[in-house]
Amino acid sequence: MNRETLRQKMKPLSEKERAWKKYLEKTGEFAVNPQGPHVRQGGRYGLLSNESQSIAPEQRLDDSLHAPLFNRESGSRLRLIIHQRFQRIPPHTTEFISINYVYQGNLELDFPDHRHLNLHKGQLIFMNSDIVHQMTIRGENDLILGIQIEKEYVSERFLSGFRGEGPVTDFLAQTLSGKTSDFTFLIAGFEEDIRMQNLFEDLFCEYLDPGALSQELAENYMRIFFTFLVRSTSGSVIKSSSRADMLAILSFIEEHCEHCSLSDLSREFHFHPKYLGNLIRSGTGRTFQSILEEFRLRKAAHLFEVTDLTVRDVAEQCGYSNITFFYRHFEARYGMLPAEYRRERRMVIPQPSETSESFTDSQKDAGYDR
Repeated sequence: MNRETLRQKMKPLSEKERAWKKYLEKTGEFAVNPQGPHVRQGGRYGLLSNESQSIAPEQRLDDSLHAPLFNRESGSRLRLIIHQRFQRIPPHTTEFISINYVYQGNLELDFPDHRHLNLHKGQLIFMNSDIVHQMTIRGENDLILGIQIEKEYVSERFLSGFRGEGPVTDFLAQTLSGKTSDFTFLIAGFEEDIRMQNLFEDLFCEYLDPGALSQELAENYMRIFFTFLVRSTSGSVIKSSSRADMLAILSFIEEHCEHCSLSDLSREFHFHPKYLGNLIRSGTGRTFQSILEEFRLRKAAHLFEVTDLTVRDVAEQCGYSNITFFYRHFEARYGMLPAEYRRERRMVIPQPSETSESFTDSQKDAGYDR
């Protein structure tokens, strides 16, 4: 297959794409492709939201052109895909290093920290594994070519002899040595460099119509790709979003601690609640509930220091509906009851309403009337 044949083959809409286009025109909503190309979802990752989503119509329609492409020798270690149009792939990760090149049109990407990227023709995104992101391919003119590579395959086949400085070189060197990296993704622009388009076309031609030594040609194309990427000076690098994501998550919990739930948080940051809970634990070493409790008690302590609100009012403003529960947890954290804390911090005699506040029988039984 030559480049011109490939171009003519890619541009017409497939039967499934026509169905998805019709669905968008009819409903005004994108078809959501929950499977996507080799995405992690469900199970221990739990990346798909519980929110109602528009599912792609007629999922069983054949679309062999847009199925993942494999080479007989490399198998799934190096795979290519021509992404389907008129679709949205919800928040997901892949276990591979991924490359998505905008051959034509635009590609939209969204991340949990609310970054929205719109890549145009000639740009590509080079992404580490396990980076949560959403992809939207809106229209007929949007042709996106993707490559997914196992990390081990990269280090075995493509990294020998790479030198120089920069985020890609650093990332590749760490991959080669088996180390983890905080590199998330890099966006590089090849709008004025037809060689990158030619390279992608040649690579896809070999996969769609393999001939003698196709494997060797494909691997050489990938070495050239990495060379172009390392040499590129037009890319803008965004490193290590994971720490920024966690700070944003913690800030949201603190700001909304009086009514924040894991479900609220998952809707805000587009994570599945179970995945988000695991992410918080791995990032902080603590559970969501313990962090929420700390922020609530901090807020309560602050209100006791700067206001004359009753204990019940403070508890309600901090998200506690059970006053006994609030007393117990406040004392466990600060080593004293609210009235004692206020008296010590403000160095004033508590108001009668504070000391004479009525207690329930259960609070008296628990010793909270002392």
